[in-house]
Amino acid sequence: MRTPHHPPKYASFWVPLWFNKLDFKNYLKNVYNVDVLHIRSYVQQSKVEREQRPGSRTPGRLFRPQARKRMTVELVDPFIYPEEEKDLSPWESETFKKELKQNQELSKEESRAIQPPMEPDLKRREGIAEQAQDFLQGRQRWRPSWQSIPTDTRVMQGTSRSPGIRGTI
Repeated sequence: MRTPHHPPKYASFWVPLWFNKLDFKNYLKNVYNVDVLHIRSYVQQSKVEREQRPGSRTPGRLFRPQARKRMTVELVDPFIYPEEEKDLSPWESETFKKELKQNQELSKEESRAIQPPMEPDLKRREGIAEQAQDFLQGRQRWRPSWQSIPTDTRVMQGTSRSPGIRGTI
């Protein structure tokens, strides 16, 4: 990783948690043919986060993501990082940015479909208010749904179509 605050003889790396100093020294020697004088290792704990459950309004449980291990090595020979690329056109960065923006918009739309919207449904509220005014002004008579459906009416009143069954069900 780039570390502009370190002198050229030092380099920092993110490594797996199971890496120890001897493993890392061997790795640098065998893969990159780099000699190392000294290694410092540091396990950086992640911040405690809250679990996000889609569609739930209650907060999830607290958990800590996996830690990361950072090793800083002192090299025998200094290493100077190459300059960062300014022209990213050979890697089609504009296409990548467009795709990334489209993916973000799609994920926002999908999350809106999964989670209930935070804004109230104004059309539904207006419909309920109109219906309430109709009931209050007597233009419409309220009846429970079990009375308006003929099959449920038979069941709730205890009558039967079968001639062999008498009384209530």
